[in-house]
Amino acid sequence: MNDTAFQKLQELHPKTGSHPYVFVHLEGRFEGQPITDIKNAFNAAVARAKIQNFRFHDLRHTFCSWLAISGVPLTAIQKLAGHASIKMTLRYAHLSPRYLADEVKALDRFQDGKPKEGTTPENVSSPGDERSVTEQSPGMDQAATTTDIEDGVRRRARPKAVKTDNARQAMHGIGKK
Repeated sequence: MNDTAFQKLQELHPKTGSHPYVFVHLEGRFEGQPITDIKNAFNAAVARAKIQNFRFHDLRHTFCSWLAISGVPLTAIQKLAGHASIKMTLRYAHLSPRYLADEVKALDRFQDGKPKEGTTPENVSSPGDERSVTEQSPGMDQAATTTDIEDGVRRRARPKAVKTDNARQAMHGIGKK
C-alpha cells in the first residue's frame, strides 16, 4: 500500500468510529456492518462524476498504466497486478518512458558500422542506466542484462536467451506505433 492510500484510510477512520471494519455502513439498518458489495456505491459515484462507459475493472487497468508511465519495471507490474503471465502485462509496455530506448542505445557502441575502440558488451551502458548491453548470437534474441544496485555496488545478472522462431518474429513491432 502506498502512502497516499494509507493516508486516505487514516482520514476515513474517525468517520467509522469504533467499528472493526474499514468500510462499514454508517447509517441505516446495516449500520456498523461491513460493506460486502460495492457495486451500488461504485455505480453511484460514477454517475455523480458523470463518467460514461466505466467499469470497476477499469481501475485495475489505470493502476497498471500509471505504474508503467512512472517507469516501474514490467516484472513488478506483473506481480502487483497478479498476472500469471508476463504476456498479459506486456500490453502496458508502450506506456513506459524507457520503452525500447535502452535497446536502441546498444547501437551507440558502433561508429561507421564498426565497434568503437575499447567497447565490449560488458562495459557499454549509459550513465545512470541500470541496464547494460549483451552481444547477439545468430538465431538467438538475447535480452539485455540487468544490473542490481545495492549499497552503491553494481552487480551484473546473467542474460536470458530467448529463441526466435523466424526473422519475422524477431521484427515483431517494427514500424508500429
